[in-house]
Amino acid sequence: MRLWIQLGVFTLLLSFSVAAADGFEQYTVATGFWAPAGLLVCSINDDEYPDILGAAWNDDEVSYWINSGEVIPQWEEFVVTDSLDGACFVCSGDINNDGFNDIAACGYEANLIICFMGDGGGSWTRVVVSDELVHPHEVHFADIDQDGLVDLLAAGAGATAVSWWKNNGSGPDQWQKFDVCTNMPGGRSVCWGDFDQDGDLDLAGCSLPRDDVRWWENDGQTPPGWTDHLIEGSLDGAHMTRTADIDGDGSLDLATTGYGSGEIAIWFNRGGSTVVWEKHSISGSFGLALGIELVDINNDNLIDLVGTSMGPSQMAVWLNNGGSPSTWNKKIVDGALSGAWPLSSGDLDSDGWIDLVGGANSAGYIRWYRNDIISGINEGQSVSAGFVLGKVSPNPASGSVSVILNRNKAGRNRVFVMDIAGRAVCELFSGPSPAGESTFLWNCCSEDGCPVKSGIYCVVVNSDSKESAVSRITVLR
Repeated sequence: MRLWIQLGVFTLLLSFSVAAADGFEQYTVATGFWAPAGLLVCSINDDEYPDILGAAWNDDEVSYWINSGEVIPQWEEFVVTDSLDGACFVCSGDINNDGFNDIAACGYEANLIICFMGDGGGSWTRVVVSDELVHPHEVHFADIDQDGLVDLLAAGAGATAVSWWKNNGSGPDQWQKFDVCTNMPGGRSVCWGDFDQDGDLDLAGCSLPRDDVRWWENDGQTPPGWTDHLIEGSLDGAHMTRTADIDGDGSLDLATTGYGSGEIAIWFNRGGSTVVWEKHSISGSFGLALGIELVDINNDNLIDLVGTSMGPSQMAVWLNNGGSPSTWNKKIVDGALSGAWPLSSGDLDSDGWIDLVGGANSAGYIRWYRNDIISGINEGQSVSAGFVLGKVSPNPASGSVSVILNRNKAGRNRVFVMDIAGRAVCELFSGPSPAGESTFLWNCCSEDGCPVKSGIYCVVVNSDSKESAVSRITVLR
């Protein structure tokens, strides 16, 4: 057993807004964090605000950023280690059930999987779990044998194995290793779920050089035995795979990125106890597709897809419109995220909407993207373009706010403000509007004249032709 203790070194980075892109507003979390390769939105200090955990390949660094909990969060950085050669993936969980969050990370160049045991006070005890998995590329916490203890699961890019380490409750340096698969060279990714609905956890993964996507059926024994099933043998450069019930039929599906082909492929699970996969491609040319996340972005109870491409450097969202099979509406989140690779999601500003985090692997920064998508109402422009809701400024605001409305022709309008939960706050105007530009003012007060609290609000315009438009604004006190 090797132990190493480091007190958190910290810096404070102030967030600032960059130009919004297709429903998202950009803010910087960190700079000088070179070649981020792993990101995770999670709770580190166990408060109510999600934090960000990251791994930087070139800096050999694992760090986390504590969320200040403000309307626009500020981020305080703490360094866990700066000596994990090729740090490329991170995860978080409570390994020893002591109530404190722990961290696991893999060092691609060091051939190491490390656990950092937290004490709740910002100090971390370093424990080596494995130094034998060649080029570990992903590491996850998951209770593989469902005994109530969090185990560790990893894919090795320089090995032929997907492996897991059983947590026996005595500490990660005493965990027992089991191989799931030994014939998948270049494995880049692994995920888990009950694909055959028999009550135990199965696994799925992919191999970049073999272009393979596979799943492994758990036989339910202790320890589990695994049956290897090939899903796809020709997804060029299969890099990352994740699972969720994408079509809402009660069965877990898979989505995978193809680095060589630019393809983002979905396999819908059409079986029950006998799994049958039905492939659909939602993108045949997303550049050098690397990262993928499955999450409900617009709160419509349908799983959407987030992807990153290293070249051209992009983060994009595909909104799930439902149907059988699902149809998709693509939005560019960030068209200039240099070497886009790692990504994660969570409600960072506590407004009820899932935000995104992305890392610039070809540079040294991390951004988060505030979700400005409001389901059911178009942002900025009405459905038939009868009018356009122009700039709402200043934004963020603390005093008077100017709302500009441009109409193609005269008509009746109602202009009002609501909070993020949809409750009316203040009516700014209701009546006939002339063609052309009109300006309305909001003093950041409610209808009774009391100043509203800090938070996120929506300026909404309705017309007599049942058109609607909305623009979101942040009030800071």
